[in-house]
Amino acid sequence: MQKYKIPQNVQIEDKIFGNILTLKQLIIIGIGGAISYILYNFLARTYILGVIETGFISIPGLIAIAFAFIKINNISLFKFCLLFLEFIIKPNIRVWNKSGDIVLTLKLNPPKVNKKTNNDKPLNKQDTLSNLDKISRMVDLSNK
Repeated sequence: MQKYKIPQNVQIEDKIFGNILTLKQLIIIGIGGAISYILYNFLARTYILGVIETGFISIPGLIAIAFAFIKINNISLFKFCLLFLEFIIKPNIRVWNKSGDIVLTLKLNPPKVNKKTNNDKPLNKQDTLSNLDKISRMVDLSNK
């Protein structure tokens, strides 16, 4: 029976270019460099490039280098930015649902009725307590 070497560190990306860059980093830098090159070609044909234009051209490349190399708590800057956006967009308070079902809350606006009925009279204290008792029983029974 032949012996095979089993990889031990599969979480670490392979360095493929100069033992420095991973494939992901190489692609990110390539995209940033391509955008900078396109901006350079477009602006070089139209204007005489100065310091301001050169700085404007280098911004996509610098952002790409930052996304490729900067890590915050062993998380890449790109993933960190995505997690930050998720933190901003999603609600901060999460509600646990005992049943695990997806609950949809619909707000329905009932049609307005202009007719006045005799049911508009206020309830006395005993009627209110009996209604509250009925509602609490319904809620208790629905949670079982």
